[in-house]
Amino acid sequence: MNEDRKAPTESHGTEYYEDEIELMDYLLVIWKWKYFILSGTLVCGLIAAIISLKMDKVYSINMVLRPGILSIGEEGKNVYIDSPHNIKALIESESFNNDILKIFTIIRLIQSPKD
Repeated sequence: MNEDRKAPTESHGTEYYEDEIELMDYLLVIWKWKYFILSGTLVCGLIAAIISLKMDKVYSINMVLRPGILSIGEEGKNVYIDSPHNIKALIESESFNNDILKIFTIIRLIQSPKD
């Protein structure tokens, strides 16, 4: 079928295919160019580090604390894992960042009906 592509080798007596890829040839080329590959990798890494260090640092974290609902009680009221009053006390005692209290105050002012 593909006999025109086969040529027997003299040393081992096995068949050799012309379209066969020798892995050792690729490894030898990579070994020959190892310093170029390493220097190129280092240069790209340094360029990426310089660019990332010169960029503005922009991060933000938003968090909303709500008491978890454990279940719904007999009168249709929610049974909480922790009460809102306890969470408010934790915030006011500065257990959390004081900015959270400011955000809650702003939200309360926005949501409260104006007289």
